Formats: sequence, C-alpha cells, structure tokens
Amino acid sequence: MFNILKKKNKKEKLGSDVDIIKDKERDYEKEIENNINVYVMPERFRVVHKQKSRAKTMGIFIMAAGAVFLVAVSVLSYFYLTKEKPAVTEPAPPAIDVKNAEDKTQIKKIKKEDTQKPAVAPATIETPKESYMKAKAKLDKAATFNDFERLILKYGSKNRIKEFEKEKKQVEGAPDSFKNNIVSLVIRQTMPKLDEIGDIKEEIKGNTAILSAVTKDLSRKGNITMKREDGVWKLNSEGWEDAKEEAEGTDVAPTEQAGFNSGADGDADGLTDKEEVALGSDIDGPDSDGDGYSDLSEVLNLYNPVGEGKLEASPAIKKYKNNTYGYSLFYPSDWLINKIEGDDSVIFKSADNHFVQVITQKNADKQSMDEWYERQFNVSNIDNSRRISGEKWKGIKNEDDLTVYLTDDNRDYIYTITYNFGDGNVLEYKNIFDMMVKSFSVGQ
Repeated sequence: MFNILKKKNKKEKLGSDVDIIKDKERDYEKEIENNINVYVMPERFRVVHKQKSRAKTMGIFIMAAGAVFLVAVSVLSYFYLTKEKPAVTEPAPPAIDVKNAEDKTQIKKIKKEDTQKPAVAPATIETPKESYMKAKAKLDKAATFNDFERLILKYGSKNRIKEFEKEKKQVEGAPDSFKNNIVSLVIRQTMPKLDEIGDIKEEIKGNTAILSAVTKDLSRKGNITMKREDGVWKLNSEGWEDAKEEAEGTDVAPTEQAGFNSGADGDADGLTDKEEVALGSDIDGPDSDGDGYSDLSEVLNLYNPVGEGKLEASPAIKKYKNNTYGYSLFYPSDWLINKIEGDDSVIFKSADNHFVQVITQKNADKQSMDEWYERQFNVSNIDNSRRISGEKWKGIKNEDDLTVYLTDDNRDYIYTITYNFGDGNVLEYKNIFDMMVKSFSVGQ
C-alpha cells in the first residue's frame, strides 16, 4: 500500500519536471531567435536563379515541340509517298486579250508552232534515171582500170560488183596498159557518153528499174537495169546495140552509125587524104599505079597500091615482128613505135596522135574466142558478121568496128588490136587499121 502511494508521488513529481524542462526549452528557443542573425541571398543572385529556371523550362518546351514536329513531318511524308500522285498539268498560258474566238484559235496555233521543233525536210531520194545519169557522168571520165573499179564499187549494185570481180580475174596478171585499154573500150567505144544519150524512159517494178535509152542521133539504143539497195538506186547492168530498125536498108558504115566521121577524101576512092599520104598513093586519083584496081581495094587485100607486088614491097610500109609473143603485122613506115611494159603493149603512132595499139595477155583457161568474149563482155549471142580470121588466128570485131580481139590456134594468148583516134570523132586512119589487122600473123 505504501509502495503504491510512493509510486504515485514519484509519477506526479516526474510530470512536474517535464513541464519545467519544456518551459526551459521554449525560453531557450526564444533566446536563440533573439540572438541569431538570418542572412538572405542578395536580390541580383535570386534573379539569375529564376532566369535559369525559366531557360530550363523553355528548353524542355522546345525539345517537346521539335519532337512533335518531327513526328508530324514523318506522318505527312508517309502519306505523300504512298498516295498516288495527281497528273502534272502544264500551267495555263497567260491570259490573252482577244476579241473573238477566231483570234483565240489563231493565237493557239501560233503558240503551238512556237513550242514545236522545226520540221526537218526528208532527204531527197534520186530516181533511177537520176542515179544512172550521175553514175554515167563519173564513169565517162574514168581514165584507168583503178578509176573504173572504184566507181563500180561506189555506184554498182551487189550483183554488178560480183560480176566485176569475175571480169577482174580475167585480166589478172595483165599489164596495166591492157587493163586501161579495156576500160577505154568499154567506156568510150562500146557505150555512148552521157551527152550523146537522148531520151531515157524508166519503168519501176519493185526494187528493179528498167531504163530504155536511145542516142540523140537514133543510131543506138540501150537497156539499163537499176537495183534499189538500202534505199539507193544502183547500176546493175548496161547494154547498147545498133538501132537496126532505123539503120536497116541503108549503106551507112558501123563507124558512122556510132557517131564517128571519116576524114576528108579528095578523090573519093575510100582512102582518106591522110591515109593516101601515109601510104604514098595519089590523093587526086583512085588508082595510083593504073593497074585497074582501086587503091583502097589493093590496100585492104595487102597489095601495093603504088606499084607491083605485095604491100610489104611498098616503101611506105614496114613489117613489125614481136619475138616475145610470136606475131607480126604491117604498119606505115613514118609512124613511130612505142612500147609500154615491154612487148606486152605496142603502140604505132601517127604524127597527128592517132594510134593503133596491140596488147597481149595469156589465155590462161585456153578459151576459144567466143568463150572469152562472151565471158568478158557478158553477152550470149555474137553476130556472125563480126567474126574474122587470119593466118593461124580467129577473132571477133567489136560493134563499133574499132577493136578486134583474137586468139591463136593454140589458144596461148589473147591479142587486142585497137584504133584510138584521140579526142575528136574523125576517123582519119580506119582503113590503115583494117590493113594492120588483116596483116596480123601468128608464128612468123
């Protein structure tokens, strides 16, 4: 019991002590408050702190806005790329003040023409006739075999070039003089020149054109074929013949039909005055030796027109011998002899530059004269009137009567004898040419 009271007294005493302590603490805190000086940050530093806070806030806002912008751009790009693009239309032309619909139409036409590229005129395509005349003009001027070859390759059709290659093999190994002479024969004597051709008619059938031509003097007619290759007309073939319909029933000589003229003949015996001088016969009389035979007849039969005996007995005549190729012939004694590339090509030349040329080449294939001629000139029929023969040889005269091709009986060689009358068209020595061919002998 006493203990309980005692504990109670102690408890009461303890509460009083606590109150005393609390009072003392309050008094202590007041004393501290009165004795402590509180320091505050200066105003200028407090402003900077506020600005930094605002900048930080603004940076966060900008970053957020940028992120939103990038997202928006990405979304728009996706829709732009995946969405079908509308057709692009040209901007409308500037408004033009016009009064009526007709003016508007005219202006539209002008605008359209201004924007269009200038039209290019199509290349002019030559007609078959124009292409032939162009090629013919060039071929007429070919002076050498090489010139002729170059022009055939340029203006000839594929078939003509193929044929030319065959022709080229025929003269392979022959001297250039012989080749050049062939060109002269083909161009100058077997075919008329372009300025000698009159009317030309053309007929086109697909890629082939046929030209029918006639010379201005109506003495010859030609048949020309052209082939269209790669859009261009090419010369395929060309052939000429005497216009027999017009010449039939006349006594005109072949050379006159071809447009050549004979030289002056004062005594009308058939020999020109220049031939009479070369042969030493009488210009004013047809029978110089008075034996009853005309001077022309005696010369062509190899007799002396100014005396007795054979022609070689005349002082005006000499005999030429070619030992390399084994032939001989007569020629006027006052003519000069020139050789080109040895004995292959021999020229007998008069004082006024007319000449007779003899060219020799090997007959490699041992062809007959007909076979060689047909192959060389691409012909199938040869008129019998053009065939001639002599001592141990057979030959064929060209259509113009100014060239003779012949081969010996053994077919070892092809001989070509040609009369070249220079740049004119006067045949001063045609009979002497015939006499030289008549006198040609193989193996003498």
